[in-house]
Amino acid sequence: MSWTPTQQAAIAIAPKVSGMLSIIGSCCIIYDIVCFQLRRQDGVPTVITSPQTPPQKTSCCSILSFCSNISCARINNSISKSTSKFTSILATSTSHHRIILGMSISDCIISCAHFFSSWPIPADADSEFSIYGNIGNTMTCSAQGFFIQLGIMVPLYNSLLVLYFVLTIRRGWTEADFQKYAGPIGHTLIWIFGLGTAVAGLFLNLYNNANLWCWIASYPQDCVQTFQPPVDESDYLFDAIDGSTKEPCDRGDNSFIYRFAFWYGPLWLMFPWVVLGMTLVYLHVLKQDKKMESYLIDYTEKVTDMHEKAKQMEAQHRRMSKHAEESRPDEDDDTSLPAEPSMTDLSTGDISERERMDSSQSHPNSTTVHDQAIQTCNELKRTARVRSNAVALQGIFYMLAFLASYTFSTVVRSMQLAEKQPHWSLFFMFALLKPLQGLMNGFVYFRPRFFPVPKNRQNISTPMSA
Repeated sequence: MSWTPTQQAAIAIAPKVSGMLSIIGSCCIIYDIVCFQLRRQDGVPTVITSPQTPPQKTSCCSILSFCSNISCARINNSISKSTSKFTSILATSTSHHRIILGMSISDCIISCAHFFSSWPIPADADSEFSIYGNIGNTMTCSAQGFFIQLGIMVPLYNSLLVLYFVLTIRRGWTEADFQKYAGPIGHTLIWIFGLGTAVAGLFLNLYNNANLWCWIASYPQDCVQTFQPPVDESDYLFDAIDGSTKEPCDRGDNSFIYRFAFWYGPLWLMFPWVVLGMTLVYLHVLKQDKKMESYLIDYTEKVTDMHEKAKQMEAQHRRMSKHAEESRPDEDDDTSLPAEPSMTDLSTGDISERERMDSSQSHPNSTTVHDQAIQTCNELKRTARVRSNAVALQGIFYMLAFLASYTFSTVVRSMQLAEKQPHWSLFFMFALLKPLQGLMNGFVYFRPRFFPVPKNRQNISTPMSA
């Protein structure tokens, strides 16, 4: 299959553009973590305002208001506890940022290798496709292949990040638990596997022309590999079916096996784990959100009951006052002229009226208190829902960046495994998106700063960062 010169140039230039953007994104993350995040102390205090002090004069409305304030404070405390895990993860967790730092460092390395794209490929390399801009040699090809293979650490760090979300959010691990057990083991295994496979590829002479760049491939490309022995010795010299010569591989023997052992095997294991892990986290957050909503519904019902009781108490108080005024005995006979009100009565009446006015102003109507309580409840419900969605979104965005980077490479390699020729557009998307994960991770990392989680205007204050 032959490509036009324009297609050849596009395939060669696409990794340079996406690789440079990925380097910028990864470097921004590295700079932010090294200069700022790792200097912060662990844990973010959640500031919750205390309930208001009850007034000295008690009434049914003041009791309803005070109980509503206490209930709101308890709800705020529950919401704070349910969301403090994730906000602390995003704001100050050193384990979270160490994983992101390791992912960004490895992504920066592989993005630099992808930026060179076809340049390190030997100028005399044979290929089933025409290569644009190949000016390298065997040494440059081996160097590029080494650093690209080292990039296997990027999907491994993605899996470690998902493990971190699962353990800390779903399983309830503390930061100290993760740093003591899973963190060091995960970082060690990732670097051992990444460096081990990259160095092994050098000693096994696996890094050769892979059409888009240098990586694990056989040379010549149509050579007979050891794991597929020919039927007889004549097959080494001539293939009567397609008329091509087939010889033993000079370099990259058994490259087909090593591709799956060193890269596609671990990568394809990461696909279901990343999706499953983030699904578990999302379901857990959804479950907690439903519990909080159920608690808020119960709270609303209690406030409504308190409101009805307060209305009954107010009505009873008015009836008793009216009955007392109607049953007050007359001081004079019916035939006598009405007596002039004394100064004492006037002053007493004025004082009583003034006391009633002061009482009505100091104690709000029960309907007003009830409406305020319901409004606060709805606001807290929206806050809990928005924050729980932030838990899912941040992890899902990391998952989408991972899937976008490796989906097209998986499709292309799967079609080649099935002995089908992928279309040029698939190769182009492969070359464009695979080096782009650093930029996508940068968008996900800095997204909470541009789209922060809304805070409750009065009661909740939880800093939100990357």
